[in-house]
Amino acid sequence: MSFFRKMRLPISWLFRNTIFVQYCGGETIEQCIHTAKEMSLWGVGSLPDYSVEMQTSNTAYANTLQEVLKAIKLSSQSGIIQFCVFKPTALANLDLITELDNDNRDLQHFEFRFTLIVEAAIAAGLSVLVDAEDFQYQHIVDRVTENMMRKYNKQRAVVFNTLQMYLSNRPAYLQHLIEDSAKYGYVAGIKLVRGAYLEKERARAKAMNYPSPVFGTKEETDSAFNNALEVIVDNIGHLVLFAGTHNETSCSLLVDIIEKKGLAKNDKRVYFAQLYGMADHISNLLANDGFNVIKYIPYGKVSEVIPYMMRRIEENSSVSKQSKREIELIKIELNRRRGEKKYDNKQ
Repeated sequence: MSFFRKMRLPISWLFRNTIFVQYCGGETIEQCIHTAKEMSLWGVGSLPDYSVEMQTSNTAYANTLQEVLKAIKLSSQSGIIQFCVFKPTALANLDLITELDNDNRDLQHFEFRFTLIVEAAIAAGLSVLVDAEDFQYQHIVDRVTENMMRKYNKQRAVVFNTLQMYLSNRPAYLQHLIEDSAKYGYVAGIKLVRGAYLEKERARAKAMNYPSPVFGTKEETDSAFNNALEVIVDNIGHLVLFAGTHNETSCSLLVDIIEKKGLAKNDKRVYFAQLYGMADHISNLLANDGFNVIKYIPYGKVSEVIPYMMRRIEENSSVSKQSKREIELIKIELNRRRGEKKYDNKQ
């Protein structure tokens, strides 16, 4: 598939009935909401995600903005969706925003589009998750998102920033958010993930001759992520946690932290999140036990979401042990259902 992409050969047909149906909820927001309604029958919440990124023209940015606003409206009308999301590189050319300067027109356009999304979400009763970006852009996204939180998060966590915990500066940045939210009197929405651009970040750091911004080992990343779970719940009075992880150990740890702190399983300040098509055994188990579970459900034209799907393929390939465990769990569940069916037939 990578070869076909490099050769600019048409490959949408290859994805449509294979990878696309595994990782995406449809090509339109309407199809995505239909998928979300099916998920809700199992007690699992959904977050429609228009998975188009790295746009390069004002027309494309405007189109993405309109799609996100449409998704907010229809998600609110569905009655089952609490969150919306956008990726900053789908709304602005972050390469051109080199300084946080009021004279920077690209920055102003980004802030304007960001504001329209936040205010639409508030009117619809939703919250906004801001996806993480490459390290080179993240300081811009952090600064603008912080300003939005200070302005709009006075009563509840309307705006969430995403912290990729494989970045070695994120534990310190988390502490900064805790102190900043206490100082300015707002509720900081924090989505935790491990990170999605590991090899890319290391390669860029080497090419540009600066220290790699990511931890040197997976164990350090795991430790940073798990420590952040405890730190956030310790400060849950003015924080809301959206824990995006497929890691069984981290999910079990968060369950233990919730119980240890005496929080209700369905406390609206703590959410577990997984990607559609991945770690369903974790999502279903947590939801069945009464915890808040959200599935990210990407959607968009097949040709537009190929970069997203390629990352998911690579991610699943890198966690082969967990994939094998999922297969074993599926076998166990199938055998259990067969046993129930035989018993019913005897009755």
